[in-house]
Amino acid sequence: MATRRPAMRRGDDSFVKMTRSFESDMENCSLAETGLMSLLITSRSINPVGVVYRRFEWSELPASSTEQIDNLLGGLEEKGKIVRVRNDILLRSWLRWNAFAAPNMLKAARYSLQHQVTDPLFRTVIATEMLRKNVAQVEVKEPSRGSTQNASRTYSKGRAAHYEAAQMVWTELVEQELPPAETMDGSTREPNPVMLDQIVNCEDFREALPELQRRNWRCVQPEIAAALRTKLGTGGIATLVSNH
Repeated sequence: MATRRPAMRRGDDSFVKMTRSFESDMENCSLAETGLMSLLITSRSINPVGVVYRRFEWSELPASSTEQIDNLLGGLEEKGKIVRVRNDILLRSWLRWNAFAAPNMLKAARYSLQHQVTDPLFRTVIATEMLRKNVAQVEVKEPSRGSTQNASRTYSKGRAAHYEAAQMVWTELVEQELPPAETMDGSTREPNPVMLDQIVNCEDFREALPELQRRNWRCVQPEIAAALRTKLGTGGIATLVSNH
């Protein structure tokens, strides 16, 4: 199984963040695909890294069917919006929209990676999305001290807080330390070379590589996919073969 159904539940009066960029992010999708994507984003069962279990109730909605849902999910996957492993669906952009919005969300994401999301393809895609986290642009702030009862404690803020939270998730994904925060600019044209090397040499990537190739790399942002293929073509293949 790729995931275990999360225990997290939202109350009936809770809200799910929809970014201002959602409409432009979906501009190459049909209205029906955009509607289904909205259902995925607002699902109560979605976990902190953006994995949701397919609900067969969607096929019972008015003017809907299993075949139509299959076609819509296929369209979203072909356009790089989601990744599917059996009945589990990863919203590739979820980390950009939500998990990176606050350090505490990344801490929750680490728990999900430890206990819920085990599929190598999902974990590899999530790692590539972390390349897009622009830590360098987060304002540097002085740490704050705790309350009277915890006056001896200090709490990271700003860039340091984001970096520490991202470090926890990154270590869980690739078992390596992140490069310095100031080098993490989120560029897709020139992805962080240290992070690229760490992804290529981690066990999840080695296991996911055949499936990434079978899917023609559409699971990964195109420029990052090209950078990973370049890594494989300059010594990565030999490393992967020698480790099998």
